[in-house]
Amino acid sequence: VATAAGDALSPAFQPSARPAAAQPPTAEPTVTTAATAQPPTAAPTPIPTATTPPTPRPPGILKNISTRGFIGRSQHQVLIAGFIVQGGPVKVLVRALGPSLTALGVPGALPDPYVSLYSGQTIVAENDNWNGDEDVQATGLAPAHPNDAALVRTLAPGAYTAKVAPSRPSVGVALVEVFFVSGAGKLSNISTRGLVNTGDNVMIGGFIVRDGPVRVLVRALGPSLTSHGVPGVLANPMVSLFQQAAPLTENDDWGTRPEAAELQAAGAAPAFPSESALILDLEPGSYTGIVRGVAGGTGIGLVEVFNLGP
Repeated sequence: VATAAGDALSPAFQPSARPAAAQPPTAEPTVTTAATAQPPTAAPTPIPTATTPPTPRPPGILKNISTRGFIGRSQHQVLIAGFIVQGGPVKVLVRALGPSLTALGVPGALPDPYVSLYSGQTIVAENDNWNGDEDVQATGLAPAHPNDAALVRTLAPGAYTAKVAPSRPSVGVALVEVFFVSGAGKLSNISTRGLVNTGDNVMIGGFIVRDGPVRVLVRALGPSLTSHGVPGVLANPMVSLFQQAAPLTENDDWGTRPEAAELQAAGAAPAFPSESALILDLEPGSYTGIVRGVAGGTGIGLVEVFNLGP
């Protein structure tokens, strides 16, 4: 906001005394009166130019989430995507892709994925093969292969999880996705748990920032999952964040980050020093977080993205 300058006056102008015209000599001399000095004229007060404040940008939101990972034979080696609906009901599309990935050049895709949507421990909806579902087709995001799974539901505010597993005994790479379709609410605090392998089978989480900038917390956890009864966890996870193909930043141990004190103050620091975390400001766009094990480690890991606000 511009600050107006103080009023300024021009320097005082003192005119010289001017003698009167000479008078004829008389017995008593005439007193000559000096000309009256004019008071200084004040300069006009400067009028500050109004400055139009910048239009506030709307706060950003997290829109769509997706995570690609390897699904193994154990009941714990599945993909589990978690998200929160806030502010009102939201219509979502949940997809579990396997065969569609083959056409994208992903080797070893899961041949027949199955998706279940939960609220707490209650199944809200589930699907094996999406083929022909009119609600899915209406979104314009129907999977390319009939053996992929997909469902559409309108969800009230609350916490939800989408679990992807094979519909018959098999292993392979799958992709779980949650799309915001419409509604008064928003998606927030998204996460995915899955098996982190090496090479092409690391865990790859994607999300979209929409409408405005956001400050996000990204965490990659492994050892913390042991206290929740998850076996075979990733001992030393690291996370790398990309905007499309451009690397932004990465972290191995969260305590090495410049924002370590902020993580602790916010109560967001991971429980183990070998786990990873990032806090950064992101503009609208598409982002990818890749979770891998340090020195080629493997195991079950969790990637989380929290919206901390604008």
